[in-house]
Amino acid sequence: MKRTAAVLGPTPPFIRWAIEHDCALRDLDVESLADQTFRQLRNLRELSNGYREARVLEDICVHPAPTGDPSAFRAFHADEVFDFFGDAASLSQQCGDCDANCNADLKTDWAGCFGLVSVNLNFTFGHTMQTQVLPADNLISLVDHAMAEENGFYRLWTQKWIEETAITQLASIFTMVAPQRADHAPLQQFADACQRCADHRMRLFVELIPGGFSDGTHWKLNRACEKCRFESQTPREKGVHCPACKSRNPDDFGRKAKVLGLRPYLLLERVLGKTKTQEFAARYKDHRGHYQ
Repeated sequence: MKRTAAVLGPTPPFIRWAIEHDCALRDLDVESLADQTFRQLRNLRELSNGYREARVLEDICVHPAPTGDPSAFRAFHADEVFDFFGDAASLSQQCGDCDANCNADLKTDWAGCFGLVSVNLNFTFGHTMQTQVLPADNLISLVDHAMAEENGFYRLWTQKWIEETAITQLASIFTMVAPQRADHAPLQQFADACQRCADHRMRLFVELIPGGFSDGTHWKLNRACEKCRFESQTPREKGVHCPACKSRNPDDFGRKAKVLGLRPYLLLERVLGKTKTQEFAARYKDHRGHYQ
């Protein structure tokens, strides 16, 4: 039986990043910092985004994917997050003045120390019913243009830990790129992360994840250069150089993992029951109408 997946169908390459910074809200695993931080702080980030996007009503945070059917409403109670991480006031105190809390301007902007940026800037992770073929707004071409260097984008990610000397270059590049898509929140946050790491001498962990395909049960990544994650049109064998980073190692054969679920969102009917969910959905529709 297929689990409820955050994405079905093809997935574009994406940047996964996190800042190394001492914090009581997470443990630091330097071997896979971005993945571990995502897993540890995902629920807190979802609630924070819910407040920012006015998706929290009566302490219930509703999933951002639009639906007119109350039986399809997905949501979670804010108290479930507060019980684990602490109340809103303590979270605002911990994250409010944190050097690693990127692009924060509200008291409810929490856990801004990690993120995902799709190279197709029209793609949104977490929306199950995403159109299978999306028009591409390509981050790779924006970065290559800023660098005046073909395939320069890929050469930025040959090391997962960005060295101090490279942070300044990265901040400069994304300071040029981010204003071109000023309404793209994940890109703005990553640009801020690069600049903060340069300014405060914090370590930045970044990995480029190749494109892939989610069938609802498994997520299969495409073959790609094991060093820079460039996806060649034809599979490369050992000794054939990568067009982007010139590595002569063979392509990574393409990993398989469990597909990302929709946690912490649950079908609201299972929590409130059918009648109360329908009543809440009507109130939520009115609530959202004030922000359209």
